Amino acid sequence: GYTSLCYLALQSFLVDACVLRDYLSEFYYETIIKIADPDASKITTLNGLLKRWKQQPPTDPAGKELRASAQSGQWLFELGAYRDLVVHVAPLSNAGRTLFAVTRTIEMPHGELLPAINLPLPGNPADLTKERVTGRYFQDPDLGFARLKNIIENTANSRDSLEYAHLCMQQLGAIASSISKISPIPPEVPLITQKDVIGDIKFS
Repeated sequence: GYTSLCYLALQSFLVDACVLRDYLSEFYYETIIKIADPDASKITTLNGLLKRWKQQPPTDPAGKELRASAQSGQWLFELGAYRDLVVHVAPLSNAGRTLFAVTRTIEMPHGELLPAINLPLPGNPADLTKERVTGRYFQDPDLGFARLKNIIENTANSRDSLEYAHLCMQQLGAIASSISKISPIPPEVPLITQKDVIGDIKFS
């Protein structure tokens, strides 16, 4: 009964993850490109960086890592393709094959069995977008409009949505750490003291 909510949560994650991707890209522009070229056009997205890098590839480690991750077949490219699919084309649950939550069992280290749910993720999001945009998806009546004929068959080997989101969070954290090294201001954990409190708020 909660399958649709699970897919909506994943779609929200994809959008937020790509907002972070673009935020990191804008930070890179402000700290590297703008310093070296004050007249450079403002860049606020990864796509903007990639367009600039076609003529002027990055030479620093953070830029090289970001650019390599965004190439076709790499994780950041795929993340963007999933985000574009759900924002511009169709919901994940029926963008390609119709998807359902599938029960499964996870074997623990000492043989215990843990019940779990697999939320299959459609593969090849960039290809799905092309099929939808060109109309090829709807040319086969068994795929485009048939009810229950378009169910994904191989759920056991399908990528799980939660595992994919967890992997993306790890990779986003790693690339954020890499980009943080170009910051002109050393990072620090904010510490709120009594002098920072304004108004009647009590500090304890």
